[in-house]
Amino acid sequence: MKRCAPHAKGARQGRLHARVASRFGRGTAPPRASAGPHSRTAGSRWVKVLTRTIIGLSLLTATAAPASAAPANRPDFKMPVTCNERWALQTYQGHNPDDKKIDMYRVGGSTAGSAARASAGGVVHEWFDPGGLEINHGNGWFTVYLHMSARVPVGTRVHEGDWIGTVGSVGTHDAHLHYEQLYDFNHDGDGETDEMVNPVIQGVEYHLSPNGPFPTVTSHNGCGGGGGGGGNFSTWGSGVRVRQQPATSAAVVTTFAGTTRVQVQCQQH
Repeated sequence: MKRCAPHAKGARQGRLHARVASRFGRGTAPPRASAGPHSRTAGSRWVKVLTRTIIGLSLLTATAAPASAAPANRPDFKMPVTCNERWALQTYQGHNPDDKKIDMYRVGGSTAGSAARASAGGVVHEWFDPGGLEINHGNGWFTVYLHMSARVPVGTRVHEGDWIGTVGSVGTHDAHLHYEQLYDFNHDGDGETDEMVNPVIQGVEYHLSPNGPFPTVTSHNGCGGGGGGGGNFSTWGSGVRVRQQPATSAAVVTTFAGTTRVQVQCQQH
């Protein structure tokens, strides 16, 4: 089975645990009631401290809603790869959480060098290692992509199907695309590792197991209009040439100076 190391977005994974430790004192035992004439007073103080601690823990737990409580306004996330490509979805023991993080491997083509594409429209929210980025889709929803050898800059606005990076093996032993969906339960404007939910891709909710089965899914990302792998895309870079016919040998009719939203119906090579 193909594996990659467990991922955390920088130091953010430990923030919640750090907040808990700083508030209640990691490894600190509650005060003990002393024997003698003041034991009832000491015991009362102990009960009050314990009660406050329990209430505090209850409030903290309430702010971290479980993944099953994800709201119904989830975007219509597509496979984060090119239209009509087939990719196997895998996980492994220790992926943590095994059922929510997905490693994607291309079937019938090279995984390394394939295009990673926006699962839905949004804004690139941040970069992090290894070879990763996070997209903010609005309404509290985020997606994460890892191990890419190239990435679009932070602040880039993307549409569904836009190129966001090149699938690679940065930080891992074999090329694959790591993918996550997150919901901002604590409303801090960021998708944290402990806010990960079971992904819904093209209308199917996935709960993968390290024991399999590992489904193979055909991408519907950017498949609108014309078929044959066409759809709506944004060009990347400068000096992009547009040809008179769908062939690289055809005459150039215009050139896009920068990023331009286009519709591609078919392409011949």
